[in-house]
Amino acid sequence: MRLHLGNIPADTASDPGAEGLHSIRSPGPTISHVLASVLGLFLLGVPITGICLLLSTFAIPNPEVDPNSLQPVAWGASLLAMVSFIPLHELLHLVGHPRFGTSDRSILVVWPGKLLFGVYYEGCMSRTRWLLMRIAPFVLMSILPAVFIAI
Repeated sequence: MRLHLGNIPADTASDPGAEGLHSIRSPGPTISHVLASVLGLFLLGVPITGICLLLSTFAIPNPEVDPNSLQPVAWGASLLAMVSFIPLHELLHLVGHPRFGTSDRSILVVWPGKLLFGVYYEGCMSRTRWLLMRIAPFVLMSILPAVFIAI
């Protein structure tokens, strides 16, 4: 794995056509960002709103009955969790790269000027590996914790 500061490097090492592979069709960058933003807000907003409604209805005591019953919010822990969410998300993508991200073709991109943190792979990977790499953060950071909380 390599560390790269700044923009994602240009891919010059691989030629998918020569390896008998073809590119996966995807929407343009503007549409992708809009869709990701709307979906991200929905996937964050709906569960958080549901949890808040459930807690306010069933778990949090009524302040009229006992005004000293509400616990203070741990803002430091909340801020730390929010700040660590993005690097953890990207590192879970990295684990999906060949050789679990330790390959010389795996690049950790840090672009402080744009507040960007991400991973990049210089090369081709199978469709199954690519799909698993793309869905790993969602499963490990959303589905599994929700199942754990439900149990």
